[in-house]
Amino acid sequence: MVLRLTWAKIQAGTELIFRLFVEQTGLDYYSGDGSSNPDGLAHAMATTSLLDNGIYLTPVGFEDLLGGGDLDYNDFKFSLTNVVDSPAGVPEPPVLVLLAYGLAGLLVRRRTLRLTQAGRG
Repeated sequence: MVLRLTWAKIQAGTELIFRLFVEQTGLDYYSGDGSSNPDGLAHAMATTSLLDNGIYLTPVGFEDLLGGGDLDYNDFKFSLTNVVDSPAGVPEPPVLVLLAYGLAGLLVRRRTLRLTQAGRG
């Protein structure tokens, strides 16, 4: 079954939280870090990727069992389009500048040591 919903634009930086209600157990599970879930575990996984056609796709999958279930996150699935989250692990420019300064300092220190040692020998 494919159901398409179109929402109004949501301001960048707004956290989207989704709830899965499991009728058989009467439990609610939420997306996010897990602090809102009855077992304190994360029950949703979402990863954003940029498709070849320039559209961002974010598949979201839920686990519906207390204790995390089998952790395949395919008990309830849906996808969002054009939701952009920053990719993890990409250094910010200030971090790169600090790294460059650190490397330059090491090179200057190394050169100073060589000159000092050459003057003594």
